[in-house]
This record gives sequence, structure tokens and C-alpha cells, in this order.
Amino acid sequence: MSHLASVLCVAALSTVVAAPSLAQDLTPIPVDPMPPITRSVLQTLEVPASTIEATLVLVDISPNVAAGRHTHPGTVSAYVVYGSIEVEIDGEAKKRFAAGESFTVPANTIHDE
Repeated sequence: MSHLASVLCVAALSTVVAAPSLAQDLTPIPVDPMPPITRSVLQTLEVPASTIEATLVLVDISPNVAAGRHTHPGTVSAYVVYGSIEVEIDGEAKKRFAAGESFTVPANTIHDE
């Protein structure tokens, strides 16, 4: 447990002990579950002297979630920041990539992560 989490736990426990009647009146606050896949566009730029646009995207995929079979109009160049990912590219065996590894998917190729 980190130092901050420990401090928060101690503060919460001391509030319950000091005011037990307040603890009985607390209603749980609903928490939205983490979306299975989130995409954050970090940068989009036009490649000079071409008609190509490059987009840098950070994608977070929850455990045991598949993106679904899909394609992209351009080549995908990916780097695994943390965790690991299984990638299935049509015509190839499924491969697992861990943090620090990278992979590419050719343009217009059906794949799933």
C-alpha cells in the first residue's frame, strides 16, 4: 500500500470511530466501471511533401477485452507501454507482445488486439 493510500485509510477509519452515527447514514456512491477500451489522440500531423496524415494515439485496453476484428487505412505502428497484448493479424499466428515491445499491422489488414 502506498503512503498516500495508508493515510487515506487511517483518516477514514478515525472518522467512522469518532462519529458512528454518520457511518450508518452513508450511501454508497455509484462508480462508473472503467471503459473496456479508451483512445486518447495525442498528436495529429501532416507528413511534409505527401498526402499522408499521421496520428499518435494512446490506447488503454482492459484485461480480457478484444478490440474486435477491424482495419485501418494506414499502417499501424504500436509500442506496448505496460502490460501485454495478444495481436491476431489475418493469415498469421496470434502473437503476444509485452511492455517494451512493438509491432506493426499493414494498411487495410484485418486484425484484432
